[in-house]
Parts: sequence; C-alpha cells; structure tokens
Amino acid sequence: MKNFETIGNSRENEECPDKDLQSECEGLCRVDYNKCRLLCETEYCQSICEREYQFCLDNCPCGINCKEGCINCDNEICPVRFLLVMGYSLIDAFSISFDGLTKTGAKITAPSDDYIKYAPHALVKGELYIFGGATDFQKVLKNPLIFK
Repeated sequence: MKNFETIGNSRENEECPDKDLQSECEGLCRVDYNKCRLLCETEYCQSICEREYQFCLDNCPCGINCKEGCINCDNEICPVRFLLVMGYSLIDAFSISFDGLTKTGAKITAPSDDYIKYAPHALVKGELYIFGGATDFQKVLKNPLIFK
C-alpha cells in the first residue's frame, strides 16, 4: 500500500503565482485521500483512492493541469477574477470575468453619478479606491462597490 508521500505531487512549476492556493488545495486533496483510504478494505479500492488523489493534485493551482495557477484553472479553490469597468458616470459601471463569460452590474455608492469624472481609481486587495475627480480633487473614497 502506498501513502500520499509516495504518490507523485503537483509541484511542477516553481514559478507559479498561486503557491498559497496550491498548498491549500493539496492539503484538501490529502484529507480526501486519507478519508478514502480509511473506508477501503481492498487493494483495488486503495488504488482508486490513489488515482483520485493524483487527479486532485494535478488539478490544483500550479499542478499539471493548472500550470499558471488560477489562470484558466477550473478548480473551485480559485477565486473568480474579474475586471471592473467604469466610465465617466457611475451608472454604467459593471464587472466582467476575465474569460468574458460573466458580466455583472456594479453599483458604486457615491454622492453623485459624476463622482468619478476625471478621477483615477484602483482596486487594491479587493478594495476599490477613487481619488480626486471633477467635484473635489482631494477626496478619497474607499470601497464603495456593490455587485448587483
């Protein structure tokens, strides 16, 4: 009988940007593998657990099937990544997934719809910041984003 250390792992890509999610995913794979083994009474069953474990590792971020981390990886551990699109008016703001398949309206709470006119903005660690703008060049609005 093999244990999880003797089965190949997914650490193929040392340059992967999502190493933290890779480690978390591999830990979940090990938990599932150990549960599977505890329920097995035959070598055939053990071999099924080993195949499922290897499949799980291969599909973790940075694994054989997700070499770029969460980019183009369908693993549920990967966050949905999106692009926030804003024009001169807050009325037209929306988000779109990087694959272009999902578009969601975004409501940004601000004193007026033209609040972001001429205002640079940034999304930092999941929080939206709006700096300055036509109505007040010294304002900073933090995290006014709500998805519809």
